[in-house]
Amino acid sequence: MIIFKRYIPWMIHAEDRDIVEFYFTVVNKPGKLIEALKVFAKHNINILNISAYSPPPRATN
Repeated sequence: MIIFKRYIPWMIHAEDRDIVEFYFTVVNKPGKLIEALKVFAKHNINILNISAYSPPPRATN
């Protein structure tokens, strides 16, 4: 498992709830993100926030 160091500049409080963070990648094609997120909905997992980015393309020599 890879764990990234993060600075979280806000306080999080969720009484009687678990707070988790997960990381996954999807292929850069239309519909792939929603396909992945539907898995969470199928299992009744409520996603309150999402953060996404696209890494820069790899250099070719």
